[in-house]
Amino acid sequence: MSTDPPSVIAHDRSLGDWIGELVHALDDDPLGGALRLRTVVGPRRARITVDDEVVDVAFVGGRLDVRPGSDGAAVDGSGATSTPVVIALLDGRLEVADAFHGGHITATGSRSSIGRIFHAIEILLDASARVPRLRDLAAEYRVAVGPHERSPRHTTNRRLEEDEHAVLVRLGIEGSGTSR
Repeated sequence: MSTDPPSVIAHDRSLGDWIGELVHALDDDPLGGALRLRTVVGPRRARITVDDEVVDVAFVGGRLDVRPGSDGAAVDGSGATSTPVVIALLDGRLEVADAFHGGHITATGSRSSIGRIFHAIEILLDASARVPRLRDLAAEYRVAVGPHERSPRHTTNRRLEEDEHAVLVRLGIEGSGTSR
């Protein structure tokens, strides 16, 4: 019996469907998230893997083109993660950079392509604060995939924590003998 989380494939929507709905909902961003996403991605094609489902995505003529991922098709970059990481990102418990540095997201391609992948994710996460349909999709996704025990969390950088403590001591807000 596998302890891996269930695949997105097993639900009403495929990974490609979720991505399509996210991009469509981004059109409602009053700050132009959809245009920013299209500008950042440009004509590049990316392979996205969540759990065991793989899709290739690109903007063709300004419209999102989502196809089942295939090992033979050329892409400019690829990224892979798991459902628990997606949920942690949506919930704000994990930052994209921390997910990457913690090994929860893998990415391949040129530096530019990887940067564009992460920028695209950040655009979607940023717009979710302003676009009700993005929040609704996140809630639907959580329900569709069900609970997950292994959900990564933001890991605090110990050095930053020590620096913060030193500032609080200097300002008299926290005592120097306070244990952590």
